[in-house]
Amino acid sequence: MLQSIPFTTWVTGRPSNVFVILLVILTFFFFYQWEKTGKVCRYLIPIALCLFISSVNWTGKVSLIDVGQGDSILIQLPRNKGNYVIDVGGQMAFEKEKWAERKEPFSIGKNIVVPVLKSRGISKVDKLIVTHSDADHMEGLIDVGHMIRIKELIYADGGETKSIMKKALQALPETPTRKVLAGYNWRIGESTFQVISPKIRGEGGNNDSIVITATLDNRKWLFTGDIEAETEQALLDNPLIKADILKVGHHGSKTSTTPAFIDKVKPDIAIISCGLGNRFGHPREETLTTLEDAQATIYRTDLQGEVRYTFSEGFSFGLE
Repeated sequence: MLQSIPFTTWVTGRPSNVFVILLVILTFFFFYQWEKTGKVCRYLIPIALCLFISSVNWTGKVSLIDVGQGDSILIQLPRNKGNYVIDVGGQMAFEKEKWAERKEPFSIGKNIVVPVLKSRGISKVDKLIVTHSDADHMEGLIDVGHMIRIKELIYADGGETKSIMKKALQALPETPTRKVLAGYNWRIGESTFQVISPKIRGEGGNNDSIVITATLDNRKWLFTGDIEAETEQALLDNPLIKADILKVGHHGSKTSTTPAFIDKVKPDIAIISCGLGNRFGHPREETLTTLEDAQATIYRTDLQGEVRYTFSEGFSFGLE
């Protein structure tokens, strides 16, 4: 009940080792001064300031969160100028016997995405983009929306026709929403984002995925959702698809990442988000061969855990 009261919870993120040591010292100092002088407020200020500084993302990061067989991407601009999430992962729902139902079932949104966001000091996101209305990209949306403030929920025009998106919109009635098509864009300082697909209203399927080209840390990024060969073909004449870093479409499925598309994108780095030992066999050998032939360095969440890019520093991984 207390947690539900506005402004009573402060998400500080996970402090670094240096800040943890400093907080321990300041805490002992606080109690020492409290016992010695009886004054409280002035000695709480250094602790609060330390927690505030530790919650600021100074460098900027792009993180492909390891959500198993699905997608969830966190983009943090330097100095907390913008926090954006592309997809929130999820699981396919299957009927279960009554005895097999858990009182609090595991949720990708509640048990993975929200803890990751809060560990980075994030209690609200400026834009949450759902690329398309498939469970492995958005089933966790309701849990995330109930625990993290979403300033704007973005989805492709037509995505709301699928039942999973309808359910999410009904569960989050106070969340501002925006339906977009190619041409929608925004800019924060030197960082730019532009939607280049879909061009027409769709039905929330793979080929209706929102495709975003972005400039982050002076590098070109291409986030492709689950587009397949048909949409890749339609994008071949768009010069904006050329990118340094590609988020590979559809988890490395053989129906995406055609040689013609990769020849146009020319990525130096290709990142695949998929689950370890998933039943779809992603990423497929055909896809890996196409990327290897293009001499792209391949990173995979199933093998390396969370894939993180830190501005001015480069890549690191959740499992090393």
